Amino acid sequence: AKPRESTAKPRESSAGRQSAVPKSAKASKGEDVLPEVEEEASSADHTPQPGDAGYQPCTLPLPADAAVSLAPVWFVTEEQYISTMKRVFSEVRTLREEALRHLHEQQSSFRAFLVRPDHKQEFVSAFQQSFNEFADDMRPDEETKAELHKRVADLKEKLWDICDSRKDEAETERKAIVGDQWLEDQLGLLANLHVLLMQAEVDRHVETRGLLTDYYCCLKGQPLAERELGPLLSVIDLSGEQVQAEKPDSAKKKPKDKRASDMPKDQDSSIPLVGRPFSLEGYETILGTQGGTALALVTVPQDPRLRVKAQEADTAKPAAAKKGGKSSAVPAPAETQPTPEELAAKSKQEELDAQLAAADLELYRGLEAENARFRARINMILEVGRRIMTDVRERTQKLYADMDEWLGSRFQSEMQCVDVLCKVAQTAIEEEQKLPYELLVEDTQLVLDQTVRLFAPDQRPPSPPPQESAGPDEFTVQQIQMLVRTFTELAPQHMLPAVSFAHALLALAADNNTSHILPSSWTALTLSQAQNIAPRLSPYAGEIDWRLFVVCALDLPPVSSMAELAAVASQFKDLGDTVSAERVAQIRFWFERNEAAEANPKCFNRPAAAKQVLHTLFNGNWKHLLYALCRQEDPAHGLELAYQLTCLLQNKSSESNVVDPDVLYSTLAAGCPRNAQFTLDFFKQKVPLRDAPTLPGLVHGSLPSPFDRVLRNTFGAFSPKKVLS
Repeated sequence: AKPRESTAKPRESSAGRQSAVPKSAKASKGEDVLPEVEEEASSADHTPQPGDAGYQPCTLPLPADAAVSLAPVWFVTEEQYISTMKRVFSEVRTLREEALRHLHEQQSSFRAFLVRPDHKQEFVSAFQQSFNEFADDMRPDEETKAELHKRVADLKEKLWDICDSRKDEAETERKAIVGDQWLEDQLGLLANLHVLLMQAEVDRHVETRGLLTDYYCCLKGQPLAERELGPLLSVIDLSGEQVQAEKPDSAKKKPKDKRASDMPKDQDSSIPLVGRPFSLEGYETILGTQGGTALALVTVPQDPRLRVKAQEADTAKPAAAKKGGKSSAVPAPAETQPTPEELAAKSKQEELDAQLAAADLELYRGLEAENARFRARINMILEVGRRIMTDVRERTQKLYADMDEWLGSRFQSEMQCVDVLCKVAQTAIEEEQKLPYELLVEDTQLVLDQTVRLFAPDQRPPSPPPQESAGPDEFTVQQIQMLVRTFTELAPQHMLPAVSFAHALLALAADNNTSHILPSSWTALTLSQAQNIAPRLSPYAGEIDWRLFVVCALDLPPVSSMAELAAVASQFKDLGDTVSAERVAQIRFWFERNEAAEANPKCFNRPAAAKQVLHTLFNGNWKHLLYALCRQEDPAHGLELAYQLTCLLQNKSSESNVVDPDVLYSTLAAGCPRNAQFTLDFFKQKVPLRDAPTLPGLVHGSLPSPFDRVLRNTFGAFSPKKVLS
């Protein structure tokens, strides 16, 4: 019995702590509170009470047969109480989980019902097919338009009828969900389960109070009083008929819940039933009523100290009356001294009276603590039960309200989809067009499926690519590309003897009527004219870089200032020595000035095509490309631009008029891309700079004529239009 007593004491002490809440605080929480007995003990009485430090408990011996009889009663009561509470707690948890799962399933099923498929697409497809059957030459006719508008109106009415029917079906489905009595059954089950919890508390309270009374009666040697059974709390009749159920730890049989029938039956008794309430809040009211019935079981024990004072008062009244009456003639007998035996018996009787008083006081305090624990437990069950029932009720009512909102929103979306479909058809009627792509009504959206054409499109020939137009003495980009392929086959390393170059041009001119590589006016090219081209493009005697001829043949607008050249060079500077054709196409050059022509797809974009030819000529080497574009009809200006470009690339200043020989030689070598060391040695030999010349002196021809010839042949250029003049 020791372990069971140790487990029972914390529960009772917990109830004692809960009962320590003031009556005013409990009343403010809306709990059911019974009036407590006010102690009339004097404020000056500081005698230790049961449970206080220094209190001497009752030491009367308990008969062995009483202990043997009372202990099993407590063990059975405790076991039934714990098993009932655990079982009902499990039922409450299961019921709440099933309620949440049921609400989620209802939400999912109703949403799926709202988006169920329909046959609107059949009417839309049939309408679109008949709409496209009208010939194109009939669509401008007003009568045809009126007929098509009438068909659109008929389609709209049919689709609206479908939307109205779907809305009515959804409303019927929602009413069926709301009217299936599920919420009422859940609230009734929750209320009955919490009534079972209170019934278990009532049974425990009655047994505990009887056990305390029997225990102290056995201590005092008094006969045991007859036990009184606790009241049976009423449960809600969910079936509409009387139900047989168990009193202490079983639930009544419910037709919609089989869990209650699994509880063990200890004894048969009829549980009183109450009918279903008319409102959802009525279930909480019934639960509160049963809680009040349970709390009414609490009886207020009589304080033994008050009983002792009443007995003393009753004893003092006859003595006072006797003392206040007439004196008798018979004299009072003389007082005798008590014998030691009498004194011992009196002392023993006083000690016994003190033990009996202590037993009465302990019984009073025990019953008082049990009442406080019982009230706290009942109030806690009421509070938790109401909270759970309110949560289930509010969740369910919110779901029903959301269903109504989803239904209305779905109906509005479907109607808007029908309106959009009709507007598309009406727009096509007014624009005298067909509906070439399939119209799909997917959920509440109108989708134009451009992957499905309902009729073959008109076969129109593709627009021819823009053609370049050029004068009789101008090279087209296509001719330049053929010229590049021809010279690449003759001299893959780009250097060609001047004689071979002249004869190659003559051969192309002679075959120009069939090959069309040269402009039409170049057909009359003579040998002397062909031989005069090479010295203009190369300072080397007898050799020419045919790429420089191609650059001049492009006849691009020359760079006008160093600022334009520097702007292009700055875009290349961080890209390495070579760049891709795509990167060259992204960089803007100074000769791309006609933005309107470039944006017009019908115009040939010559600058863009020229950039691709330049990239091919110099294999993506942008430095050689820029030096080649520095060539001018005025060689001095070309040298000035190339010199400043070299200073820019070498991060040197070009503001000083004094020419840096190293920069000048590097500039001249870059103008004739060949073997680097050979080119530098050649220019150092041909252009000896004994004194530091000035840049104006160079460009204005102050040096001897050999330098002028080298300068002219290095950065000079020619116009294709002036070759034959």
